[in-house]
Amino acid sequence: MDDWDKKLSQKLGDYQYGEDPSEEQVNLFFEQMDQKETKIGFHWGLKIAASVVLLMGVFFVSYQFSETTMALLDGQRALVTLPDNSTVALNKNSTLSYNKMSWLWKRSVELEGEGFFEVEKGSAFIVNSQNGSTEVLGTSFNINTRKDRYAVKCYTGKVIVTANEQQQILTPGQAVAVTTSEVVEQYNFDAKNGASWQTGEYQFDNQNVGVVLMELSQTYSIHIQANDSIKRMKYSGYFPVDNLDLSLKLICDPLDLTFEQKGEVIIINKMR
Repeated sequence: MDDWDKKLSQKLGDYQYGEDPSEEQVNLFFEQMDQKETKIGFHWGLKIAASVVLLMGVFFVSYQFSETTMALLDGQRALVTLPDNSTVALNKNSTLSYNKMSWLWKRSVELEGEGFFEVEKGSAFIVNSQNGSTEVLGTSFNINTRKDRYAVKCYTGKVIVTANEQQQILTPGQAVAVTTSEVVEQYNFDAKNGASWQTGEYQFDNQNVGVVLMELSQTYSIHIQANDSIKRMKYSGYFPVDNLDLSLKLICDPLDLTFEQKGEVIIINKMR
């Protein structure tokens, strides 16, 4: 304020006139001074606003395009920690991706392959894939989505599975396996020991062979053909996650079944 008074006094002192200025001249003088001061403040305001917008733009773009992707090769496994401290144990040949920007208001990931999720409680958590989606609030579950197959197992909490335009709710110990052509009915499993692939083998207790073969095809990314009478048979046993030939023998031999591989398809029949 003192600087302003000094400037004003100097301006008035330098003013050249033969007689006292008129009221109109004085008013014009002050209007011009006000305009200069306003103009200076306005331009600085614009610069500050532009800087803020620029910084926000850089922040948005950097986060918008900072897609985080974890892609595993054959034989690799990894544990991924998400921004909210939820974790995903990824199986081999799996890909997980999420966006840091959208995570700020929506917990959502893309999965191709297999992963065991342990989700922190909070807003809805969604796992998307080309074969279906699974939504939870806070729970642990396993998803296997490869090619035209989609399987979900619920270990704790509750999950909502949407696939083939159908929606199913799973509680602990329940699972569902889906293909593009059919929906396998929900089935029960032992949820005490975590995801089977993490322990190195899948175990079954009086389970439909159709479900066992579904697990087998997903584990080894193969196509298996068997008629409905074989799929309705019951199987108790296990198969490992790293030896296809042994797995087929462990499933087929106790049930008097044969298997034959033709190209990328394995055909299972009853012994004659």
